[in-house]
Amino acid sequence: MNHTTALNCSVLHCAYNNNLKQKCCLPEILVEGDTTTVADQTRCASFAPKHDSNPVPESCTTTKDAHVACSATLCAFNKDETCVAREITVDTEQRNTKSSTQTRCQSFRRL
Repeated sequence: MNHTTALNCSVLHCAYNNNLKQKCCLPEILVEGDTTTVADQTRCASFAPKHDSNPVPESCTTTKDAHVACSATLCAFNKDETCVAREITVDTEQRNTKSSTQTRCQSFRRL
């Protein structure tokens, strides 16, 4: 399936986040969650920590839409392991996110 989703990201410490636009630079991400029933148990497996020696390149163009592979089988937007939502938001409650386990797909909706 080739569905694309508008991908918002407020995880400021991710190497792929364009902080000015709060968009992800990747053309494809993976959201994991298996049999989770709540958004807090999902995560963006594509997260990579941003370091001073590894800032987002200025040439990083934000993608308007991205392919979102998803293993959260109990999400209403998951169809054949692809997110079919028009738009999702990946976020975190951590100030200095260091791991994908500190991220979540805020748009998760239980079947």
